[in-house]
Amino acid sequence: LCLRLADAASLPDPDELGHARAVAPGLLEVLSVDLGDSVVTPSRDELAARGTLGEQLARGRANLLSLLAADEPEALIVGEGSKGRFATVTDASFFTASLALVLPEAMRRFTGEEHGARGTLVAVPGPHRLLYRPVDAPDAGEALRRMFDAARVDYRETPGALSPHVYWVRNNRWVPVTSF
Repeated sequence: LCLRLADAASLPDPDELGHARAVAPGLLEVLSVDLGDSVVTPSRDELAARGTLGEQLARGRANLLSLLAADEPEALIVGEGSKGRFATVTDASFFTASLALVLPEAMRRFTGEEHGARGTLVAVPGPHRLLYRPVDAPDAGEALRRMFDAARVDYRETPGALSPHVYWVRNNRWVPVTSF
C-alpha cells in the first residue's frame, strides 16, 4: 500500500474511495497497491477491513518514503552548468512521480537540495517521472520554461499521463504556474 498521485479523471468516482485528497486541480493523492504490471486503488470498504484510514495513510506514506532508500531511481540534472537547470527522476516504478508527495525528502535524497521557504517548481507528467527545481535563483524562470516544455512532451507520450503543468509547491500547497 503506497500513496500515489493520480489523474482525477482516471478514477471512476474519487468520492467512493474515501481516501482521495485533492493535491492540485485534476491531481489526487490516493492509496494504491502495486501489482507488478499494474496498480490498483482499493475502495473505502477494502481498506476498512485492514485498519483505520489514518493507519492506512501512515502506512502508504511510510512505504512511499521507503522507495527513497533503494539504489534506484537516480536523478539526472538537465542543463547542468547552464541557466535553467532542473532535476529529473525517471524510473519504471508506478510511484516515481508520487515521490513529489514527499518532496523535501526526495530532494535531499536525489540532489541534496532543500525545499526552502520560496518553494519548489514541480512537474509530474506521468507516473514514471518527476521533475523539480527549487526556487532559489533568478534562473528559476528559465527552469520553469524548460520544465514545462519537457512535461508537455512527456505528458503527450506517456500512458497513464498525470499532468502537463508545472506547479509551485510551497507550504504543502500546489499552485499551477502554467496553463495549456
